[in-house]
Amino acid sequence: MRKHPWVNTERKFYERNFKKLIEKLDLTSDLNILDYGCGTGGFASLLAEHNSSLKIKAVDSNPAAIKLGKKYYSHLPNLNFEVLNYIPEGNYDLIFYNLVLHELNNSGDVKTINNFLQKAYNFLKQGGKISIFDNRKIPKKDFEKLYIRNKSPNKKNLMEEYLEHNKYTLKDWKDMVEKSGFITEYCEELAPNLFKYRGIKK
Repeated sequence: MRKHPWVNTERKFYERNFKKLIEKLDLTSDLNILDYGCGTGGFASLLAEHNSSLKIKAVDSNPAAIKLGKKYYSHLPNLNFEVLNYIPEGNYDLIFYNLVLHELNNSGDVKTINNFLQKAYNFLKQGGKISIFDNRKIPKKDFEKLYIRNKSPNKKNLMEEYLEHNKYTLKDWKDMVEKSGFITEYCEELAPNLFKYRGIKK
């Protein structure tokens, strides 16, 4: 079945980055996983295919995205989609925040991010992990080069994209996550304006 352009773009993006995002994670057992801000399910579907014993809840506040996820990935029995604008209470082994924290509540303000990080901490099992993949601050001239190359069907104008995706340095992100109680496992810059962070619940 030919995929919707939004689904196709997202899926290809995560196919390129999947190995990097699951690096150093043991995904061999029947883990209980939350993918918050899942979009159309590009990353969650790859996780579900990676190991059929993983139990994955994919959540997003956008009903259109969830509808597409259900349409194209309904064949994966270990992947469940739900429309929510908050973290569902649970007892998770692993929570993924992929390219979502910077845009929470359409602003990605520090207070909102801290609230979502704290909820993640509360709903993780002892020793559970949080995995964050997001934007980090870079010079505007460098961001403009990325904007020109961006082929996303949902792309906004340059200034809107810049203000939305260029808010916090890597240190800002690390400080926010550690403030929520996580112990940093590692924090790494990814070219050109991305980073990944992994923390462990004490």
